[in-house]
Amino acid sequence: MSFFELGEASRQEEYDGWLRLINLLGFLLDGNHDEDRVVQEPAALFQPNEFREYQVFGLGPSTHPEGLVELSLPLKENRSLAFLQIVLRPGSEAGPRLMAEAISRARLAGRKTLQTFSNHRDEALLSLIRRADFEEVQRATISVLPVERVPEGLWQEAESASQEYELLQWANRCPEELLEPFAALCGLMSTDAPQGRATAEPQLWDGARVRRGESAKAEQGSNIQLSVMRHRDSAELAGYTMLEWNPKRAAVGMQGDTLVATSHRGHRLGLRLKLENLRIARQSWPEIERIYTGNAEENEAMLRINRAMGYLPDKTFVTFRREL
Repeated sequence: MSFFELGEASRQEEYDGWLRLINLLGFLLDGNHDEDRVVQEPAALFQPNEFREYQVFGLGPSTHPEGLVELSLPLKENRSLAFLQIVLRPGSEAGPRLMAEAISRARLAGRKTLQTFSNHRDEALLSLIRRADFEEVQRATISVLPVERVPEGLWQEAESASQEYELLQWANRCPEELLEPFAALCGLMSTDAPQGRATAEPQLWDGARVRRGESAKAEQGSNIQLSVMRHRDSAELAGYTMLEWNPKRAAVGMQGDTLVATSHRGHRLGLRLKLENLRIARQSWPEIERIYTGNAEENEAMLRINRAMGYLPDKTFVTFRREL
């Protein structure tokens, strides 16, 4: 078997082979297609940008690969890190060669640490990662919420505790007057959210970085709903949450970031944000039936909110790190 590259110039049938393998593995591990990767414009994913270099390569026929690697190299912050995802066709023996190539490329790019993850059900990948001398640094619980399940009493509780704050909401594109304050809030995700032992440098966010993320979602046909809480007296943005929905996977929503700034915690803002976003999402996307979210096991505050809303544990993702 020989290596092949996937990039901007690849053929549509090669993109199709990449997505088929990723989504096949997800179905075999989880028993459904809820988290299928949906890509509307494949070439757009591989276009270079100022934030990261993205390498995708595989082994075997490019339209029916035995395995694939996605290697992400940050270019702004965390320039000593590389992020790795490996996907293996069931029964394939391509894993060791793919892992060796990924490690070689990360070293060639000057990276000192390689970070990867696996679904806890993927025994073949877990074995490959551990044999390659990675150490476990964090576990995250993936939970699913049937949207009709949310207890009605939670709304009143959250509103009563957050009277000092006002709710702001938008779809897909942040209002211009909120762009820079919202960018600063996004930057706190890299410092205020629990990371276990998976250390990373703070990310520097500005309005241009927010707009780049919005454009990337739009290129793939996804819709984003955001809810933000603003402190009435200081006008500070105190927290936000986002949901992603794609009409090609209409029954499923994907919970994105949820953050409450440290100085504004203790007012049930996390609960209020998620409830308000759910309310408008159900109005905007009536086809939605369930929402998936992921939270670090040490993030008990958010896990407690999820349990109160009716989220049910679905699986665990395990993050690993290896020094190069």
